[in-house]
Amino acid sequence: MNVLHYLLSGGIIFSVTAPWIFVVYWYMVEGKRNPPPTAVVWQWMLCVLGSYYMSFWTVTDDFRALTGVNVFFIYLCIYLYLGNKITPSTAYALTFLDMWIVDFKRASELIVMGENTFSNFFEGIGGAGIFDALCIYPFLAAILVRYVRWRRQA
Repeated sequence: MNVLHYLLSGGIIFSVTAPWIFVVYWYMVEGKRNPPPTAVVWQWMLCVLGSYYMSFWTVTDDFRALTGVNVFFIYLCIYLYLGNKITPSTAYALTFLDMWIVDFKRASELIVMGENTFSNFFEGIGGAGIFDALCIYPFLAAILVRYVRWRRQA
């Protein structure tokens, strides 16, 4: 299976391909017009490291899954609770990138450890399709930001 076939397969379109298109759009349009505060970007980088170190592989005879904590999502909840503002698109993009970087890095580690081959290492990235955390958490982040904005207006 090549990368193009993987990116255009069923659930991967929703969990990896479409979010990447949105992230590129966000960077080119929204990120230039309304960039996130610099502190958020630096703290996001720390959250990526935290997410990486709090993730691990769960391996059984039937499946292999990456389990972990999305530290940026927790940071986002605290950030909003403290009264700060961020756009839903920024929350979506940063949450997706946080999870994708960790997913990609952990999948790459399997190649180094010899447990996977380079030709199919990407199959674990977003492998559960629309039920993958890579698809669910960014939507939850955007909905959370929108909900907090709505509640503050009420």
